[in-house]
Amino acid sequence: MVILHLVILIKEDKGYGRESKRRRKPKDSLPHWSIRTLVGLVSACTAFIAFPWMVVWVVGYVCNNTTVDGNKIEYTCTGGKMFIENIKIMLLTVVTFGIYSFWVPARMLKFHIKYIHIKAE
Repeated sequence: MVILHLVILIKEDKGYGRESKRRRKPKDSLPHWSIRTLVGLVSACTAFIAFPWMVVWVVGYVCNNTTVDGNKIEYTCTGGKMFIENIKIMLLTVVTFGIYSFWVPARMLKFHIKYIHIKAE
């Protein structure tokens, strides 16, 4: 529910809702395709060991460049924490013969929400 409310506030603040037909792009933002390409290349070159660090970088980039009602959003997770979380998820999935994979999206969402903070200015 918290993330849904946050998404609604971001859409209202940035003008990405249904009422806006044109998306406004910040001047200093990277193109979407370049971020995905960089994440894919770095992950593939490191046999996907660096994938958690790349995900933390992308989520941090989005959160740290977002404001809600004039307040900055801060993402404080590190790649090491996400790497450990991914190891736990893989082990639980293997032990339960894949049944745990149904709960992975919810667990990852909770993991990311735990490290998102709104800084009041």
